[in-house]
Amino acid sequence: MNKEIDFFIENNPLATLLIDETGNIISANGHWKSLSPKKALINQSINDIFNAGFNQSVLSLIEQTYEKNSDNILSTKLTKSIGSDAIHVELRFKKIEFKNQKLWIVIALDVNKYVNEIENLNTVATKDSLTGINNRWSFFNKLDEEIKKAKRYFHQVSLILIDIDHFKKVNDTYGHQEGDRLLINVANSVDNLLRDCDVFARLGGDEFVLLMPETNLNQANRVANRIKNAINNLSHRVNDKNIIVSASLGIASLSGHDVSRDKLIALSDSALYRAKFSGRNKVETKELDVA
Repeated sequence: MNKEIDFFIENNPLATLLIDETGNIISANGHWKSLSPKKALINQSINDIFNAGFNQSVLSLIEQTYEKNSDNILSTKLTKSIGSDAIHVELRFKKIEFKNQKLWIVIALDVNKYVNEIENLNTVATKDSLTGINNRWSFFNKLDEEIKKAKRYFHQVSLILIDIDHFKKVNDTYGHQEGDRLLINVANSVDNLLRDCDVFARLGGDEFVLLMPETNLNQANRVANRIKNAINNLSHRVNDKNIIVSASLGIASLSGHDVSRDKLIALSDSALYRAKFSGRNKVETKELDVA
């Protein structure tokens, strides 16, 4: 290989590969070898060490990106040893010609730390810090999305408001730490009953909400009663004493082009009010079809 190319590859402060037009690795510098635990890189295909997350090879993605005259940047994952997690990398590349042969210089930037930080920030922004389910902000974003779908396809959408009965008494009697533990137990118990498409969130305090897309009133009512029974059957012990837990639930179901966030919440809140003030530990419903 040309001495200038060899010098550039070996002395580049970033992990650098030189590959031929078929994707086989010709040269790799020391930084690359420290980035990747894989051995015997020379003559290995670049497609074997990256997981692009697409149905195409990394080499073909590099070629396509290059032809589009973009920034020549490709985000992918570096395959590590068996049983370990892949690390996120950003590939930057340049095509060169040497002795009538097309070659690629590929530089890999380890962005795993930044990807993890972004994922952590996303978790903080969308998840309730106590229970781990959706928070209020995340819920209302998803609610607005589902309302748009319901209007477009004339689907029915149901909302269940859940309020833990006499929760303040638990906090006052046993302390906020036990109250928090109870909320976690309730959240876990409910979450285990739901579909992947359902959106379960904590609105604040002891108030929870469940959004059920493409679900009519009868279907939501069955789910709400399962939730009520699961909460009734919770085994929550404090100082060897079993605490009886119950909840009041209000359901609203809407369909049609006039479905709105405010109307859905107001109707479910009205149903919850009836459940709480008619004895608690009940499920009440409210349906309004808008053509």
